[in-house]
Amino acid sequence: MAKFKDAHLQKLYDGMLAAAADKNSELYHEGQPRRGAGHRAAFWDGFSGKYTLNGATRSANVVPGTFSSACFQAGQAWARKLAAESKPASNRGGAGRNQGRKPGAPDGLRRKARGVRFSDTEWEDAKLVGIDVVRAFVAQRAAELRALPGEVLLHLQASPEPLEAYQVAKALGGRLTPMEAGRVLAGLEQDGLVASDDETGTANDLYRRFRAAPGR
Repeated sequence: MAKFKDAHLQKLYDGMLAAAADKNSELYHEGQPRRGAGHRAAFWDGFSGKYTLNGATRSANVVPGTFSSACFQAGQAWARKLAAESKPASNRGGAGRNQGRKPGAPDGLRRKARGVRFSDTEWEDAKLVGIDVVRAFVAQRAAELRALPGEVLLHLQASPEPLEAYQVAKALGGRLTPMEAGRVLAGLEQDGLVASDDETGTANDLYRRFRAAPGR
């Protein structure tokens, strides 16, 4: 934005920019460069980008140092403003600071712990009737885990080779985490239902390989 020492020039410059933004002003609706004397013609010459204040491409509607000069520079500023507003936002990607929020859960759903999602309506209904939703989830998850050792054992019996906790978790479709699978396998080992086929001597239940115990 241009700054003028002369208060009258500055006032006219600011007024032309304000008129260009006012949909009720005549200046706003003219829209096309006009030939002939006048402040509006100077404004639209500046807006067009075809003319300069001095030199061979000087606008015939502008006399340097007069009000027409301020109008011409106001037109240039207005063109720059419109160009900046019409430029699409760049895609920064990577670790750019100004990235928009990434899409989360679908509309109507809130993020919940693994395996359970409540819709907004279900959440409100549960609170309305006094159900502790978190406690209900914990009970549901515990019931799922109690049923999983049997499925893990059946899977090991059907497998031709010993399996790690990661392989067991993947085979069960992600219904339990690898760490949960490791705990289940360790519990089955304590009960004598599975045996470790590990040859590395590792004590980490996530990496030990298990097979169904003979006779099971």
